[in-house]
Amino acid sequence: MTCRMIFGRKFEAGSMLKAAVREVMATFGAVNFADFFPFLRWLDVQGLHHRMKEVSRSLDEFFERLIEERRLLSITQQEQDFLDILLATLAEGKADIPLDRASIKAILLVCDET
Repeated sequence: MTCRMIFGRKFEAGSMLKAAVREVMATFGAVNFADFFPFLRWLDVQGLHHRMKEVSRSLDEFFERLIEERRLLSITQQEQDFLDILLATLAEGKADIPLDRASIKAILLVCDET
C-alpha cells in the first residue's frame, strides 16, 4: 500500500526494489569485523563495502528510471501521487528547501523503508 501511495503503482514481491531494500537491511545488520579491527577496514574482508556500493548503484538506477518515466507521463496523468507532487515542486522551483533529483531519491528511499 505504501508503494502505491508513493509511486502510484504496486510492485511485486520479487521486484528489484524490495530485493535491494532487503539487501540494505541485511548488510547494515551484518557484523563488520572492521568495526572491531579498524586496520582491516581497507581490505573489506567481508565485502560489505562492495555490496553496499552495488546496492546503492542499483537503487539509484531504479529511482532514476522511475523519476524519468514519471516525468514523461505526468503530462497525461490526472491523478497525482507523492512522486508527482515532488516532481511538480522541483519543476516550479518554489520549495522552501533545496530540492533536486538526489533529494527526491533520498526522500523516496526513506518513504519506502518506513
